[in-house]
Amino acid sequence: MLDTLTRHALARIGVSPVFTQLRQATRGLQLARLALEHQQPGTGVEQFRDSPLSMLVASAPDAAIEAARSVLGSLLELREEDRDLLIGTLLTWLDVNGSANAAGAALFCHPNTVRYRLRRIEETTGHSLSAPTQLAELVTAVRAWSELPHHS
Repeated sequence: MLDTLTRHALARIGVSPVFTQLRQATRGLQLARLALEHQQPGTGVEQFRDSPLSMLVASAPDAAIEAARSVLGSLLELREEDRDLLIGTLLTWLDVNGSANAAGAALFCHPNTVRYRLRRIEETTGHSLSAPTQLAELVTAVRAWSELPHHS
């Protein structure tokens, strides 16, 4: 369905996760608007990620962005290309369940490059990917930063 919508989009379109009850429509509209705000200029479709963490982040977007700024700290002060590369690497690594090999394949780079980028994230933020609480904070911060509208 999203593929068809994307092919025929004449403007930017924000889409919420699927909901099954009419009482969820208001929340769906809020999430679709958030997806639309995050979308790049031009035409296309952006769907809000359907996950409990994304929903939690979206429920308090201002607080989530402030927390992201606090956790990511100096990472956000890097050049935009470097910052986005590191955040993208972390998100990909998370999507493939923490496998540097799978992340390297998805990113078309060597697994050691993925490991190097992850170490840079740890050094820059002061958060360890092997400490569960610190990892949870990093995951929440990068999800908020990548899913919510913000001013860099």
